[in-house]
Amino acid sequence: MLPAENCLRVIRPLQRNRNKAIGRQKGYSDRETQRTPQTEGARTAESQAEARKGNGKGLVPASHAPIDQCKIPTRLFELGIGNVVISRRHPSGQISLAIFLLDVYCLGVKDVFHRLVDPSQYANIMAGLARDSPLEDIDLTCARKLIEGAVEYARQFQLTPHPDYKTARTILGEVDAAACPRDFEYGRDGKPFYVAGPNDSPATSRRILSLLEQQCGPDGFHYMIPTDLSPEGV
Repeated sequence: MLPAENCLRVIRPLQRNRNKAIGRQKGYSDRETQRTPQTEGARTAESQAEARKGNGKGLVPASHAPIDQCKIPTRLFELGIGNVVISRRHPSGQISLAIFLLDVYCLGVKDVFHRLVDPSQYANIMAGLARDSPLEDIDLTCARKLIEGAVEYARQFQLTPHPDYKTARTILGEVDAAACPRDFEYGRDGKPFYVAGPNDSPATSRRILSLLEQQCGPDGFHYMIPTDLSPEGV
């Protein structure tokens, strides 16, 4: 089991005005009071399939192309999950795009979209992301610090990033995360908080809960799962 100071991380107080998120509580079993589920950002089954179809295209030279945009959700630490967007524009006009579905409460990099897109595709993707959740600019050094910090936080609990993370992270280039002046704190209310997403199978949820209990003890984490997934099965 990890030392308590590793499992219990203090995070900033969360705002209570979560109308969109609160509307998604129905059908979940809550182990703690006043808990709010995460949203899944712009990730639908269709977008995930499309992401995997194009994953890996155009990223090898991407780290040398100029940064076009680097953005995070404005409410990332309020909702606990969101899309971190990094793009680089090539002289041809095409854009290397990487989107990291980042769970800052527990899982780290939960999913990845990365491919080479043309300007019209890029505009459509960015418009969809902005509709789902307002985005704000972030320096690339801080984006790297944020992403890698979330990955390391999850690894404390034996939770590994999405398999495509290793390839997608090449878009970060060689910037130094230590140059970022910002600090990021992970978890919620001092503990990791796992929220089962719509694409998490019962087996996946049970595996995650089992790992959290092994690493943090039965009272060292929070979770929110569908009501048909019995905690007794963990």
